[in-house]
Amino acid sequence: MARKKKENGVNPKLLKYLDKLLDETMKDQTASLTDKMKVVDRVIGVEKIRLKVADEGEGGFFRNPQAQEPDDEGAPTNEDE
Repeated sequence: MARKKKENGVNPKLLKYLDKLLDETMKDQTASLTDKMKVVDRVIGVEKIRLKVADEGEGGFFRNPQAQEPDDEGAPTNEDE
């Protein structure tokens, strides 16, 4: 039995739902400013997660310990000793 490979990123249905919720909330004349800002905070939080997942370089060194970061120019190294 073959398993589906787990997809990385944020569920597209969730993104679509949040987009619709944000649009409806902003158009709602009876929604308070607090209600509107709660929705905005949720959307911003999901956007942060989406951008973090999309950034391949973030934490890449820890995922691949064989990779070495280049030394800073002019920084002393252990090779001189």
